[in-house]
Amino acid sequence: MRFRRKLQLDLYRAESLFWENWLGIRTRTTRLPYERARDTEHKIYTPTLYRTIFRTLRGLPLKESDVFVDLGCGKGRVVCCAAYLGAAQVIGVEYIQELCDIAVGNAEQMRHRKSPIMIKHGEVQDFDFSHGTVFFMNNSFGPGAVRTVLSRIEAGLRQNPREIRIAYVTPAYGWAMKKNPWLERYGFWKHLDVAMLWRSKPGL
Repeated sequence: MRFRRKLQLDLYRAESLFWENWLGIRTRTTRLPYERARDTEHKIYTPTLYRTIFRTLRGLPLKESDVFVDLGCGKGRVVCCAAYLGAAQVIGVEYIQELCDIAVGNAEQMRHRKSPIMIKHGEVQDFDFSHGTVFFMNNSFGPGAVRTVLSRIEAGLRQNPREIRIAYVTPAYGWAMKKNPWLERYGFWKHLDVAMLWRSKPGL
């Protein structure tokens, strides 16, 4: 079992190195003081596995017309992957300034980009949710923030009616999604990570 686990970890590292070199970015975990969780509503930076990111983005699926928003983007791994696959615009939101700076650097230097990338510094609860069409979360914040984000997304949807999709990876607070009658789940898998895909119901 230990040998199998080591092989698995070696595979993840090899995949990470491949995509980091292919995209020309650096997003792996190097623990730094500013990456500590500030409180129960903020989690430390932990990048999503590349295979999980691409499976999720293709499961949405991501379209060329989408405005993709990564809520809690960290160093920018997911936004760079989304920009590699292609969308109208890709946005990352991150409250730690140092992580924002790294994400900006990764966005500027990444190779094979098909979409413009914008990195915004600030709390996800304060983001303008009236224009995004796809929102990505990877257990980056606590239940209070998740509920607020969903409320803000719903308000933005009513302000500007459109179809939206939400990808929630490692959904520690998936129950908060189920309590929103304007959402319906259309995708779920449990393999390396758990991922849930939701979309707005028509007619809102």
